[in-house]
Amino acid sequence: MPQYNRTPIEQNIWKFIHRALHFRNYSAWSRLKFNIDCFVDKRFDYDWQTTWSTIKQVKFFKCTSTKRNSLWSFIIKALHNQLPIATRLKQRKPALYSDLKCQFCHTNEETTNHLSTCTQTADFRTYLRSELIYFLNNTDEFQKLSPHIRSRTINSLLGSSPDSFECTSLLSDAMQAKISTTAISHLKKNLKLSRADSVKLGSKILMQIIILFKNHLWKDRCERVIKWEQSRNITVQDKRTPNHNHNHNSKACRSDRPITAEDEIIVLDGPDPITQMKHSPVYISPQQRFHDSLVLMHSQLQLYIKKYILLPWIYKPLSSFYYFDIGM
Repeated sequence: MPQYNRTPIEQNIWKFIHRALHFRNYSAWSRLKFNIDCFVDKRFDYDWQTTWSTIKQVKFFKCTSTKRNSLWSFIIKALHNQLPIATRLKQRKPALYSDLKCQFCHTNEETTNHLSTCTQTADFRTYLRSELIYFLNNTDEFQKLSPHIRSRTINSLLGSSPDSFECTSLLSDAMQAKISTTAISHLKKNLKLSRADSVKLGSKILMQIIILFKNHLWKDRCERVIKWEQSRNITVQDKRTPNHNHNHNSKACRSDRPITAEDEIIVLDGPDPITQMKHSPVYISPQQRFHDSLVLMHSQLQLYIKKYILLPWIYKPLSSFYYFDIGM
C-alpha cells in the first residue's frame, strides 16, 4: 500500500498526487504578500468559505456574458489586491502617478481602507447601508424574524450609522472580496442558522456589497481618475510604455548592468509602503515563502490523510446548495 511519511494512503495514487499539488499551490497562495495580514500577522480572520461561495456564483466556464465575466474578473482582482488604486499605480508607474491622491478628498493617500472611510464618500456609505437593510429585510431568513431581532441583527452587522466601525469594516472587507468570521457568526447566532445557511446568506450579502461598490463608488472613482489623467496629458500609450529602468527584455548579465542608487530602485513585488508604515507587517522573501509553503503542504497532507479535513482557506468544490441568483 502506498504511504506518505509512514501513513497509508487509502485512495488512488494519482488523485493523491493531484491533491498534493493543489495543496502546494494553495499554500504558496496563502504566503503571498497581500495575505500577510491573514496568515502571517494573523490580525484579521476571514470566512474563506463565504469568499469561495461568492466567487463560485459568477464563475461560469460556458458563459458568454461579458457582464458576468467582468464581475468575476473584478472580484478576483479585488481578492488579490490588484485593483488599480493609487498605491498600486504608484508602484507600477511612479513617474506618472507620484502625486496621485484620493480623488474624493484630494488630501489623503488612496487605499482600500481610505475609500471605505473617506469623509467625501459618506453619501455612498449611507446609500449602501440603506440598500443592504432593504435587501436583508426582503430575504427569507429575515422575514421570519420579529422586528426586534431584525434590528439587533442589522445593528450587529452594519452598526448604528453609516460611519460606524461595523459598517466601514464590512465595506472595507467586501472591497477585498472578503467577510469577517465575526459577521458570519452574528448571522448564525442571531438568526439561529446552520453553518451552511449562514455561509449562503453571507455570500448574498458579500455579493450585494461588491456589486454596489463596483457600480457606484468604484465607477465614480475611475471617472475622477480619468479626468485627473487627462488634466496631466497622460495617454494610454504612456501607461503601456515600460519603465525606463525596468527593462524586462534585457539579456545583460547582472554583473554587467550599471549600479543603481538605492533610491532609484522600484520594488514591484515588495510590501505596500502605505500599509507597511501603518502596520509594519512581516515581509516574506520569495525563498522563505517557498519554504513556508512546503511546510504548510506537508502539514495539510498529514491532516488530510488522517482525518480528511481541509483547512478553511483551501478552496474545495461546493455543492449546489450554495448557489443562488445574484440578480443580474
